Amino acid sequence: MANDIDLGKISITPRGDWNNKTEVEYNDIWRYKNAKYLALQDSTGVVPADDGVYWYELSSQGKSAYQQAVDNGFPGSEEEWLQSLKQPALDGAARADAAVANMDKRFPDEISKIQSSLYNQLSSDLNDKVVKPLVISGTEQLAGQYKMNGEVIDIYERSVSLSNLPKAAGETKDYVIADEPLGFGTYVNVESFVASTGKGLKNSFFNFNYDITRFYINSQLQTCVVLKCRNTVSEEVNGLMHIQYCKFWGDVVEFDITLPSSVNKEAISLEVPPLKYNKKMVFSYITDDSYAIYQYIFSLINKRYIAKRFKLPDDRILTWHLGMQGDPQIEQYVSDAYYPEKPAQCTDGAGIKKRYATTVATWPDKLKNQYIGQDFGYFLPWMSEKEFRATLTPRQLDIYLNCIIGGQSKIDYAAANNMQRQSVYNAATLIMKKAKYFFKKF
Repeated sequence: MANDIDLGKISITPRGDWNNKTEVEYNDIWRYKNAKYLALQDSTGVVPADDGVYWYELSSQGKSAYQQAVDNGFPGSEEEWLQSLKQPALDGAARADAAVANMDKRFPDEISKIQSSLYNQLSSDLNDKVVKPLVISGTEQLAGQYKMNGEVIDIYERSVSLSNLPKAAGETKDYVIADEPLGFGTYVNVESFVASTGKGLKNSFFNFNYDITRFYINSQLQTCVVLKCRNTVSEEVNGLMHIQYCKFWGDVVEFDITLPSSVNKEAISLEVPPLKYNKKMVFSYITDDSYAIYQYIFSLINKRYIAKRFKLPDDRILTWHLGMQGDPQIEQYVSDAYYPEKPAQCTDGAGIKKRYATTVATWPDKLKNQYIGQDFGYFLPWMSEKEFRATLTPRQLDIYLNCIIGGQSKIDYAAANNMQRQSVYNAATLIMKKAKYFFKKF
């Protein structure tokens, strides 16, 4: 009984000059920048360096490894030196062959049992790896996720029927497979393709007679596929294609432009301008980071109610903010209140008005007032809940809405959003600290 055992590559093989397209195998010797390197494992595109993982430097730009060996007392030629490196592996292979031959003689039954055990274990492992059965269905279903460079996009799958496939060799045919743009410039793939003459016992399959040459999005934002026939067929052949794809999750905006009768529509074209705002200059302004400036400037930009003075019976003047309007206990003291005639804005060069934006530093935790008392924030917070949400990052806002307001556990939130539990706990703590007085009331 003879058994072959693959010991892998056991010989050192001198190669030429390395480049980034070189397919490197274990025990190859490559030259790079006047130095020689021994490959410690298979690789492609890994720049030779004495890293101890992929490469071992045999010689530097100075003396070669053979020259260094001679300096250290090696008496033979370079070929003899290379053979000395190979010999331990050759001796090991000879010992392995002898051991296998001895096992064949002494333990044939034991070897058969080991082979059977390994086969059974492999079969069991493969069965365990089956996640789900293949489902051929025209209904869209979630297939997995695309994770690349921090971006996570859902991958969907479904089956598409294609009727009357091209018959003549070289003939192509376009099919609309979806009324929406699939792939999103990221991922679309044909998992399987079947071409047959139809259901029944006596039918023919032409799975390998067609090439899928192209996916594209047409002017109606439909997803199309192009099939090409390899060899002429005389029968009517229909296809079934199972595809996986990413999807566009935004909104498609359609609009009509009415032109004067004197304007030739063929003589004009539409394009996105290179600048968001077609202006030759932009400017910014800096204000004091107080709630008083916030009240004036924010209200002016958004054409919102402005109270220039907020005077209490004891002649103290305070400022107005969102939430006070409509409160009779407050409005009775408001004077010189008004709405701005126009908001602070500009146009985008196409006649569309764009309001300016502003930000302001606020301290929602500093809700004490020297005149009213330290509980002022409990009864009359400087910020409304709507204003407070605007101070949170998108992630903080999501945790605030789901965990703090919605009651979802931080553990469940972390699992659902692929986050570390501690990160969710830290974010929730920061939110509560940021609005510790605010949350007394809400």
